[in-house]
Amino acid sequence: LPNAPSGLAAAVTSSSQVGLNLDENAANEDGFELDQATNSTFTTGLVTSTLPADTTSRSVSGLSAATTYYFRVRSVSSATESLPSVSPMFPANATCT
Repeated sequence: LPNAPSGLAAAVTSSSQVGLNLDENAANEDGFELDQATNSTFTTGLVTSTLPADTTSRSVSGLSAATTYYFRVRSVSSATESLPSVSPMFPANATCT
């Protein structure tokens, strides 16, 4: 089981883009799964992206202005996946303006 990433933080970089940073805590992950949604329970507008191993930042574009987005990330390996990232900012969110 790979260690979960931590410290997920989101910052609006434009009206349609958010920059994400995270602390990569696993030495045995094959990559990450990044979830983005328009509600904090991740049941509306859910989009899941695959990120390569050792990722510590990601730019998410194509977002809609005046919309709040929520993000969470988990480590994955060929055998299993970690719990989603947990931090004081979990889930990280940002409102594009």
